Order: sequence, then structure tokens, then C-alpha cells
Amino acid sequence: MNKEQSNQDVEAVNIRERVSFASLVTASMLFKKYIRWKTGQANSVVEEIPMTETNPSMSNGHVHSTNQANGNSRSGNLDKPLTAIPSGVAIDIDNQAHNVSMDSNYSYFDKFRSFFGKCADVCSIQFICTNCIGAVDPTSDFYYYWTVAITIGCLYNLLFLVVFIYDDVSETITTYWRITNVVVDFMFLGDALVQSCRTYMENGLVVNDLTLIIPRYLMSEKPLIDMLAIFPIDILLDFNPQLVLLRMNRFMKLYRVNEFVERTSIRTAYPHAFRISVLISICFIIFHWNSSAYYSISLLGGTESEDVNDWAYTLVKNADPIFPQCDIFIDDDEGDCGFDEKPYIEKGMRREEYVNEMMAYWSPLASPYKFSDFSKQYSLSFYWSSLTLTTCGQQPYPNAWQENSLEIVDTIIGVLVFATIVGSVGQLVSTINQNQADFQNLTDGLKFYMSYRHVRPLFQKRVIAFLGFVYNQGLLTNDKTILASLPRRLECEIAEDLHMSSLKNVAMFAHIPKNVLLELVMRLERQMYAPDDFLCRIEDPAREMYIVKAGCLSIVDINQEVVDEILPGGSFGDNSIIKVRGYLENNKRTFGLKSKGYSDVYILRRESVNEVLRDYPEERSKLGEFVRLKLTSTNLNGLKKKSMDVTELTDLHNTDEMLSALTRIINEVDEEITELQKEYGDSMIEIKQRMTKVENVYKKKRLQIKDDYKKRLQASF
Repeated sequence: MNKEQSNQDVEAVNIRERVSFASLVTASMLFKKYIRWKTGQANSVVEEIPMTETNPSMSNGHVHSTNQANGNSRSGNLDKPLTAIPSGVAIDIDNQAHNVSMDSNYSYFDKFRSFFGKCADVCSIQFICTNCIGAVDPTSDFYYYWTVAITIGCLYNLLFLVVFIYDDVSETITTYWRITNVVVDFMFLGDALVQSCRTYMENGLVVNDLTLIIPRYLMSEKPLIDMLAIFPIDILLDFNPQLVLLRMNRFMKLYRVNEFVERTSIRTAYPHAFRISVLISICFIIFHWNSSAYYSISLLGGTESEDVNDWAYTLVKNADPIFPQCDIFIDDDEGDCGFDEKPYIEKGMRREEYVNEMMAYWSPLASPYKFSDFSKQYSLSFYWSSLTLTTCGQQPYPNAWQENSLEIVDTIIGVLVFATIVGSVGQLVSTINQNQADFQNLTDGLKFYMSYRHVRPLFQKRVIAFLGFVYNQGLLTNDKTILASLPRRLECEIAEDLHMSSLKNVAMFAHIPKNVLLELVMRLERQMYAPDDFLCRIEDPAREMYIVKAGCLSIVDINQEVVDEILPGGSFGDNSIIKVRGYLENNKRTFGLKSKGYSDVYILRRESVNEVLRDYPEERSKLGEFVRLKLTSTNLNGLKKKSMDVTELTDLHNTDEMLSALTRIINEVDEEITELQKEYGDSMIEIKQRMTKVENVYKKKRLQIKDDYKKRLQASF
């Protein structure tokens, strides 16, 4: 009996060891699968480990399968059942001997594991980013305004962390400060999540896959910085409210302020003004912290001194202002502030000897305006800080080592930091004035040139007025220089947005494909015209089309009378950019074009159109036919169609067309030469036959010819 009992005890121990081992392996596999899911390997195949153990000696044994127990449980965000112990593990223990139910133990374990998995799923970064935030584009408006909010939180920490050195502040706003701290800390925590979902560029493409974004964020130094920035060290304020500097770890979030400055400099329409405001903010923060340091050192030596020449802060240095309730210029007794000093002067007394009488006289005639202690403390400290750091004023000499140390540090900061700031301000001012300086140099050069060349004053006045208008409208910049740094496609989109509508309004371009119009838009040239300037005159070569962007143009006839006016969006000379060969000529202007006021005009030249249409023969044919029909309908010279000759091979044709036309012309010339050569051969044969006949006749009648010739000679003599 004892032997059987000992055998059962040994078997029970073995079973417990097997159960412990199986639980350990299951937990290890769960952890392994959770780690793989966190690293984006949730779909990888997990090897199953055979753990089937049976105890054939147990009569009441049964098989336990964790697959069945956990068929509906998940770890992390997985939908498939977790790989666990295969069915077939026979585990059972005598309930009376051990008082343990293995099924209930496994159910408790599974519930705990399922609960832990769900909590990890909900609290994971990937779950929050996927279901709450999503991939965040750093160039979007949401990210920018979120950066603005984080910047406000950073500036809040910078400003309010040191103001508690003043007694009034610590007594009045401590509760509100603690509440705001919680709000800002939650903002910083949210920013850590936003940063973990921020997209990035790789090989010129935006990566939006969170399974790549989150690991990249976790492998960088930003998670450590973000976690240290929100580490709740300030919980110790509950034990000692004076330890406000414990929140200095929040300054690790200041890198977001730099990002705000960079993005705002790009987005704002006034970058110079924004940069100046940034420099002013930096100066203010330095003055703010330095003033708090000055007041804290003053507290070490005490602020009860009544010596106005003392280095430390004293109440007498910043007394409340006193406003008089009388007027010294009034002669009557009522409301007169004048104090009668004659009796005291006659006695030979100095003013210091009767100053009490003077104060007693003026006391009821004046009322002081009471400021809070914080206002006086902060204003004087800020004043001292600004003068010391900028070295713009003489301050009392320090009397203690703490005061000497602060003076030395302020001198170093003033020499190095503020020299840099002043240099940056000077550079900004120079940049702002650069356009004005360039305009002034241009104006001075033109004035000198016109004066040196003795240009008439009327023309000088027109030139100066035109330059003034162009400068005031900001039109001195060169569009091509500005857009040269942009990619070709982006430059095309800008030109399309500005000029495509104007070009589509032209009838001849109404049915031209968009890609051809884009090429034409890219070749528009901008030109400004002053009042009464002629863009073209009658009989001038017609090679340009004019599109009015701003202003008004007048069409004039040969008598200089206005025939029509062209308003913004209109065009003139669209027939001139397509050359029509033959008797129908469109090479001369039949009307003149004059600017009525200051006009902003874009010019499309024939050479540019030929360069574009060279690669689009179908569109070239359409435009050519449109111009022919339009000119024919206006009853101009008749059109004589003829085959193309060498003189018609202009830049309008591409290389293949020119080679084809030349080949055709050469073939025609070759055929003509062959025909002429054949005609020449036939003519030579006929001539030779006739010459042969003449020779034969001559041989036969040679004697008779000679006799006739002699007779004629004798007859003549």
C-alpha cells in the first residue's frame, strides 16, 4: 500500500512538472508571437512544438487541448487562434489527493492571457495610430496647427517655470498652474503619438505604412526624448511646492519649436517680419529668465534696503507713481500746487531743512496709484536684465560673490549671444531693404544715363514714372529667375493656373489638346507698357500675339483713331503666330496696338509657336487651316495652293518632315532632268541625221556648187 502510494506521489509530481513545462512553453510562444506582431511579423509562420505527453497509468485521465480552450482568444491584434499545446496531452490529478482542478487552472490562465492581450492591443501604439490618428503628413495643415499648439505649450513652460520666485505669483496662480501643467503634459503625450505616426520620405516616395513608420520611430532617439520630456518628476511638488524647477525636463520638447519656426518661415507671406518676431521672442525669454535670476539673488541679500544705489532689488527703486490733483500753472489758491518758499528763504534755510513741510503741504493734493508687488518687482528686474545684457546702461556695482557671478555670466551672454542676435537683425534689415536699394541704384543709373545723353525732360519724366509704377506694384522681379529652381512639371502647373484660361479664350486654341497649350503657356513672355506706348504699329512685321493680363489696350487704325479696346483676358494678333504661305499673306499689321494706361501683357511669339508645333503636325494643320479660313472669310488676298518648295521649309516643320519634303523635291527634280536628258538625246539624233543628209548632197553636187559660187563672185565684180 505504501509502495502504491509512493508511486502515485511520484506520478503526481511528474504530472505537475509536465504541466509547468507546458505552461512555460505556451507562455514563451505567446510572448514570441506578441513580439513578432509588434515588429510587423504577425503573419509569419510559428513552428509548433510537440508537447504531447500521456500517462497510461491514469485511469481517469482525459486529454486537454489549449487550442480548444483558447479558440476564441487573441494575443495582440491576431485573428487566428494562437499556436499552443496540441491535443493529446493527458493530464489529470487526483482531486482528493491534490485538491487541484487542471481544467479550472487552464481556464483562469486563458482568461488572464486573453485579458492581457486585449489590454496590450488597445494600449499599443499601432492600435492608436491605426484607429485614432492614422498616418500623419508633416506637410498637412493638421500637423502644422498641432505644431503651433505644442509650441504654445513649450513657451508656456519657458515663461511660467521661473515666475514663482515672486511671492504674489506663487500665492495666486499655483492651482491654475498645476491644472495647466496637466493639460500641457497630455498635449506632449499626444505629440509623442503623433510623431510615431508621422510619414517620411524614402527614395523620393512618401511612406504611409504604419508597420514601417512606427518601428522607424521606435528605433530613433525621439521616443527617449519624448518620454523624458513627460516623465512626471514634478509629482514631488506635492511634497515640496518650491521645487518648480523639477519641470525643466519639459524643455526637452523645445526641438518642436525649431520645427514650428522652419515651417512657418515657409508658409507665411511675411517671412522677414516673422523672423524679426522670433528674434524679439528670444530676447524676451532671455530677459525673462535673467530678471528672475536677478530677483532670486536679491532675495538672498534682502530687499529691505532703502539705498537706491544698492545692487539688489529694493522697494524704494520702484515706488508707486503719484498723480497730482492740482495744477501748478493756476494762480488762485484753489487747485494751486505752488508752495510758498519765501518765508524759509528769508530765514536763510535750505530746502532740505523744510522738506517735511513741503511734503505735508502736497500730501492732500496728490494721490498715489498702487501697483502690485509683482508688477514692481518684475518690471524693475526686467529693466535691470535688459540693460545689463545689452550693456546699454551703468548699473550699481555688485557687493557679493553671487552678484559678481551673475554679472559675469550676463556679460558673456551679452557679448556673444546678443552680438549674434544684433547681427541677425542687421542682416534681416539689409535683406528687407535690398529691393529698395536695387531700385534706387537702377533709378540713379537711368537718371545719369538720360542726363548724360541729353534725353528730353518729357521722356525722362515718363521713364521715372514708369519705374515708380513697376516698383510699387512689385513687378521688378524676373519671373524666369524665380521659377528657375522649380521642376519643369511644377513650373508648368503654375503657368497653367495663371495663363491657361486666357489662352483658352482665344478661338484658334479652343480645340487644341491641353499638352500643346501647356507648351505654349510655358513660352509666354511678360512685358510691362506705360501709357501711350505702342506695342506694334501698322505695317510692322506680324509675328506676335498679345494677351492682356492687366490694364487696357487700344486698337488704332491708320488715322490713329481707336477702333476697339482689349480688356484683361483678351488677345490680339492670334493670326500672326501661324505663317500662311502663298498669295495669302499675313506678315504685316493692318492695325496698330497702343497701351491706354499701365498694362501687363504676355507675348507669344511665332518662333515659339513653330518650336512647339514642330512636334505636333496634326495640331499645326488644324491651326493653319483655321487661319486660312479666317483670312479667306475677311476677303483678303486669294489663296493660291501650290506644291511645297525649298523656300517653304521653315522652323515650322520638324526634321522628318523637312527630310521627306526635300526627298520629294529631289525626286521631282531628278525626273525633270531625266526627261530633259531624253529630249536632248532625241534632238541630237535628229540633228545628226540632217547633217548627214546635207553632207551627202554636198558631195554629189560639189563641182556644181563651186561653179555657181565662182559665177556669183564674177557677177559681183
